[in-house]
Amino acid sequence: MPAAVAPRRAAPRPDSTIYHLASWNSGILLHAPDEQILSAALAHDLALVAYDVSTIPPILHRWAAAGHSLPSVVLVIAIPQRDIGSLARGLAYLLRHPEQFDPPYPVVYLAPVHE
Repeated sequence: MPAAVAPRRAAPRPDSTIYHLASWNSGILLHAPDEQILSAALAHDLALVAYDVSTIPPILHRWAAAGHSLPSVVLVIAIPQRDIGSLARGLAYLLRHPEQFDPPYPVVYLAPVHE
């Protein structure tokens, strides 16, 4: 996720904060393997927002097949990293509509939101 999104607070949920991995927990997981980042998201009840649609889904499928709990994950598609406004609007939409996360498989593919 672009660091420029992190300082923004989503308007409908001012109590929600978006962290960039480099600043969350002093950046300790910035270069960590995906499994470790996903485990930390689950342990801290955070949703992971990522553009990595090639390596993260197979990990989540493997975990689900093994009966492992999954963190909420937002996989960004069709929104360029430089389009901060569209990404922020999409995240704000998800904060207003948490029902988008299906508990057994809490993964959402985020595309541009047009409300």
